[in-house]
Amino acid sequence: MLSLLVSGFGFVCSFSWTLVNRGSKYWQEQWETKIEMAEGDVTGPFFRTRVEKQRKGWWGGREYSVSKVTIAVSDYMSFVWFCILVRQVWICLGFFQPDRCKLFSIYFLSVIPLVYVAFLLGFGRVTPVSEITQGHGADEPKAEQRAPTSP
Repeated sequence: MLSLLVSGFGFVCSFSWTLVNRGSKYWQEQWETKIEMAEGDVTGPFFRTRVEKQRKGWWGGREYSVSKVTIAVSDYMSFVWFCILVRQVWICLGFFQPDRCKLFSIYFLSVIPLVYVAFLLGFGRVTPVSEITQGHGADEPKAEQRAPTSP
């Protein structure tokens, strides 16, 4: 029974972690949008301009989104804890049969993490500036041009 308590606690903590990461990303995007609307009048295209990549070999920086990678890792941990919880429930209820699950477990524990890392490498990159400016660029009116909202 202690294993159910621990696996349940792990799942709740990791799921809370992924919600915190998504909330953090939401508020970061809110502030980025506000800065993008005001930066033309204040500083010019300060945040929309990216400098040329610095080539420092293997140890140099890469264009990966810290937010996307953090969300992906917390999602993965939530999934792992959920699987541990389900396994513990099956064991406690007597449904778990180690001989039948061995091949699936080997496959699952070796292939799924590799596939997930491949997705991280592909989808964890920083959003290109062209995609950012499409959402907040010339199509949207500036802050002073927007119609005031009534309470």
